[in-house]
Amino acid sequence: MSTAKTERGNLHPRGIKTRLETSETEATGTIERIGKTTELQSELSTYAVGGSVTIFGKSLNISRTVLESGEAGVGKLTVTATKEVEETEMDPVTGQPVTTPVFTEELEWQLQNKPLSEFAGTAPMDFATLFSTPASAAYQGLARWLDARDESKYVARTAAFQTPTVEAANKEGGADPSDDDDWVELSDLSETAQKYAEKIAKGIEEFMVQVPVYRKTSTTSDIGNSSGVGSRSSPGGHAPSGYVWLKTADNYHRDTKHGRWTHSEEWTGFASLDSDLYPA
Repeated sequence: MSTAKTERGNLHPRGIKTRLETSETEATGTIERIGKTTELQSELSTYAVGGSVTIFGKSLNISRTVLESGEAGVGKLTVTATKEVEETEMDPVTGQPVTTPVFTEELEWQLQNKPLSEFAGTAPMDFATLFSTPASAAYQGLARWLDARDESKYVARTAAFQTPTVEAANKEGGADPSDDDDWVELSDLSETAQKYAEKIAKGIEEFMVQVPVYRKTSTTSDIGNSSGVGSRSSPGGHAPSGYVWLKTADNYHRDTKHGRWTHSEEWTGFASLDSDLYPA
């Protein structure tokens, strides 16, 4: 549905006609001035494209200005101005107009691959604890088993989840694959180390976790500064709690028709982040 208002004056030899049309999405105003061409030329700067003009109390942006010359030195100046109609945002709960800046929120859960060594399950699947204690006998035994898998002469021993003893590993030439005294069961060192070795033997080196990705989009009349990408920051809004948030995107996109900027921001939530690489 659209509405129009028109005001007409004496067009000959001088006159002005003003028109305003509004729809649900846009208001378009037109001013027609008729008079001496030389006088209208002096008014061109007043109606320069990019400026603004008020028509029937509504401020519009001038998009086009045309001066036509006629007979006997009479000319017509036509000014066209437009502006997007801003609808009042209504709160769906209260039914009242929204007076604070409005933005849209989006929450998406994505799968992320992590190394098996970071899996922090319950015993005996607590690999994260095992790998955080590299001086422990269990970790050292697992490390020797991983090294032994690289040598074909130890295939039978490593397939049986046996690892060289500390003494055998330090011998010249390494452990003897035929000497039982040079080998110890991984399960005797640690049930967790045994479980980890079993997963690696099956080709399982990673596991997947769900991480939240929170996006916020707002509209602004002026471009701002994209900032904070790659750094920790709190997204606010309705982002889930219990995560460490890293800002992963910050973009501006301009609507060339109405001159507005769409500001899109994105954060990814992690269970933890290295404080040296991503300081708080």
